[in-house]
Amino acid sequence: MKILLVKPPLNPGLATTSLYEPLELEYLAASVKGSDVRILDMRIDRNLHHELLNFKPDLVGITAYTCDYIQLFGY
Repeated sequence: MKILLVKPPLNPGLATTSLYEPLELEYLAASVKGSDVRILDMRIDRNLHHELLNFKPDLVGITAYTCDYIQLFGY
């Protein structure tokens, strides 16, 4: 099974000076045995369309904090 784990881009309304690795997705990826897992950190690389077309995942997981809700869904 091919799994794509996505960390969404930062909410532009929030000021931040730090960018931490998506540790929650790294833990999840390490726990899935026997699958091809990739992590897309959209805070750095925003080309989700390209990743979906090239990798063709069977499952996509997205993590976010509630403050990222506006950025993810455009509300």
